[in-house]
Amino acid sequence: MAAKKYNPKAPTTIFDTPAVPNELKKAGISQFAKITAGAANVEKMKKYGAGPNTLVICAPNGDKLIAFAGEQCTQSNVTSFLKQFPQHFQAYMNSKKK
Repeated sequence: MAAKKYNPKAPTTIFDTPAVPNELKKAGISQFAKITAGAANVEKMKKYGAGPNTLVICAPNGDKLIAFAGEQCTQSNVTSFLKQFPQHFQAYMNSKKK
Protein backbone atom coordinates (compact mmCIF):
# COMPACT_ATOMS: atom_id res chain seq x y z
CA MET A 1 0.00 0.00 0.00
CA ALA A 2 1.35 3.40 -0.95
CA ALA A 3 1.90 6.02 1.72
CA LYS A 4 -0.69 8.76 1.90
CA LYS A 5 0.33 12.09 0.45
CA TYR A 6 0.75 14.99 2.86
CA ASN A 7 -2.36 17.14 2.83
CA PRO A 8 -1.41 20.72 3.71
CA LYS A 9 -5.08 21.51 4.38
CA ALA A 10 -5.47 18.81 7.04
CA PRO A 11 -6.23 20.24 10.50
CA THR A 12 -3.18 20.63 12.71
CA THR A 13 -4.69 22.41 15.73
CA ILE A 14 -8.08 22.39 17.44
CA PHE A 15 -8.79 25.75 15.79
CA ASP A 16 -8.42 24.34 12.27
CA THR A 17 -11.89 22.77 12.35
CA PRO A 18 -15.11 24.66 13.13
CA ALA A 19 -15.98 22.69 16.30
CA VAL A 20 -13.88 24.62 18.84
CA PRO A 21 -14.47 28.13 17.43
CA ASN A 22 -18.21 27.34 17.27
CA GLU A 23 -18.24 26.17 20.91
CA LEU A 24 -16.31 29.28 21.95
CA LYS A 25 -19.04 31.42 20.39
CA LYS A 26 -21.82 29.36 21.99
CA ALA A 27 -20.09 29.76 25.36
CA GLY A 28 -20.11 33.52 24.89
CA ILE A 29 -16.36 33.79 24.33
CA SER A 30 -16.16 36.19 21.42
CA GLN A 31 -12.48 37.08 21.52
CA PHE A 32 -9.42 34.93 21.61
CA ALA A 33 -5.82 35.29 20.57
CA LYS A 34 -3.13 32.85 19.59
CA ILE A 35 0.35 33.70 20.77
CA THR A 36 3.53 32.04 19.67
CA ALA A 37 5.77 30.29 22.14
CA GLY A 38 8.77 32.53 21.78
CA ALA A 39 10.94 35.11 23.47
CA ALA A 40 8.39 37.90 22.93
CA ASN A 41 5.77 36.03 24.97
CA VAL A 42 7.83 34.49 27.78
CA GLU A 43 6.20 36.64 30.49
CA LYS A 44 2.67 35.78 29.33
CA MET A 45 3.55 32.10 29.25
CA LYS A 46 5.00 32.27 32.78
CA LYS A 47 1.96 34.17 34.07
CA TYR A 48 -0.43 31.46 32.87
CA GLY A 49 1.86 28.47 33.29
CA ALA A 50 1.61 27.85 29.57
CA GLY A 51 3.95 26.18 27.15
CA PRO A 52 3.76 25.37 23.45
CA ASN A 53 0.40 23.93 22.40
CA THR A 54 -1.47 25.22 25.44
CA LEU A 55 -4.95 26.71 25.38
CA VAL A 56 -5.66 29.03 28.31
CA ILE A 57 -9.19 30.29 28.93
CA CYS A 58 -9.34 33.44 31.04
CA ALA A 59 -11.95 35.56 32.75
CA PRO A 60 -12.46 39.10 31.41
CA ASN A 61 -10.05 40.42 34.07
CA GLY A 62 -7.28 38.04 32.92
CA ASP A 63 -7.61 35.41 35.65
CA LYS A 64 -6.85 31.93 34.31
CA LEU A 65 -9.94 29.74 34.45
CA ILE A 66 -8.44 26.61 32.90
CA ALA A 67 -5.54 25.49 30.74
CA PHE A 68 -5.36 22.58 28.34
CA ALA A 69 -1.74 21.65 27.65
CA GLY A 70 -0.13 19.21 25.27
CA GLU A 71 -2.05 15.95 24.98
CA GLN A 72 -4.93 17.40 27.05
CA CYS A 73 -5.51 20.12 24.44
CA THR A 74 -7.88 18.10 22.30
CA GLN A 75 -11.08 19.04 20.54
CA SER A 76 -13.00 16.64 22.76
CA ASN A 77 -11.64 17.99 26.05
CA VAL A 78 -12.02 21.63 25.07
CA THR A 79 -15.54 21.32 23.65
CA SER A 80 -16.67 19.32 26.70
CA PHE A 81 -15.47 22.13 28.97
CA LEU A 82 -17.01 24.82 26.76
CA LYS A 83 -20.40 23.12 26.76
CA GLN A 84 -20.39 23.53 30.55
CA PHE A 85 -18.75 26.95 30.50
CA PRO A 86 -21.69 28.90 31.99
CA GLN A 87 -21.57 26.70 35.10
CA HIS A 88 -17.77 26.96 35.35
CA PHE A 89 -17.87 30.72 34.94
CA GLN A 90 -20.64 31.09 37.53
CA ALA A 91 -18.59 29.05 40.01
CA TYR A 92 -15.63 31.34 39.34
CA MET A 93 -17.79 34.45 39.85
CA ASN A 94 -19.19 33.01 43.10
CA SER A 95 -15.66 32.33 44.36
CA LYS A 96 -14.71 35.97 43.72
CA LYS A 97 -17.59 37.19 45.92
CA LYS A 98 -16.12 35.51 49.02
